[in-house]
Amino acid sequence: MIGIARATAAGIFAIGLLVVTLAAPSLGQADEGVVARLTNALAAGEVHDGKTSPYLLPVIEELAQAQLHEGALGEAAALRRRALDIAIAAFGCDSASAGEAMAALALIHIDRRRYLDAERC
Repeated sequence: MIGIARATAAGIFAIGLLVVTLAAPSLGQADEGVVARLTNALAAGEVHDGKTSPYLLPVIEELAQAQLHEGALGEAAALRRRALDIAIAAFGCDSASAGEAMAALALIHIDRRRYLDAERC
């Protein structure tokens, strides 16, 4: 019971951190871009929850989307590959989270015209 409450609290913290980071840049960072703010949010989440925590998946996805928007396909692919690894480790190959991460990574492979670089579970 305590583990569930702790996990729920950590998830709420991660989502709140993401919202605060995106909505209100801190002082001295008003000109900082979305990619930099999301990178900072990811780093804070890694410190709080660990580098392989499934609570990082929403932040990693947002950062990957921002990288795609900036045209950084290689960085976006690396982030989505990391999300896939985390989802498989946390939830297993047959989970919805792993399927979503795999599909997102596949879309980047399509954008990069690397059709045969599919990930296996």
